[in-house]
Amino acid sequence: MGWGSRRQPFLGKHVIITGGSAGIGLALAKEFYKQGACLTLIARTKAKLEAAVAEIEQLRQSGPGKGTVAPQPAQRVEFQTADTTVPEQVRRPVHSTTRLYSHNTGLPPRGKPANTERPLSSLAG
Repeated sequence: MGWGSRRQPFLGKHVIITGGSAGIGLALAKEFYKQGACLTLIARTKAKLEAAVAEIEQLRQSGPGKGTVAPQPAQRVEFQTADTTVPEQVRRPVHSTTRLYSHNTGLPPRGKPANTERPLSSLAG
């Protein structure tokens, strides 16, 4: 995709991908990983998620390719099982990931925490 060929906008960022265990979601996860992003994959099937994480982590062994950055020591790939059609199941992994990465710097998050009690329909533009 060449997202990082001139700049590295995803280096050190965290990306959450629903449907990340196969197809377009897995392809995107690999590309974000190649650009230095930490990942959280969300899908329904644990076995498929485990296989996807193993596949992505193999990229670390192969080293950087053209237009990508070298795998970063702090770069992580995690997964959470959830059915994205059930709001309560989505809230849990998004909330836990947000808490993990906002506290990762050792500093408290700035401002008020996000309201995770809003219905997902309220997020649509």
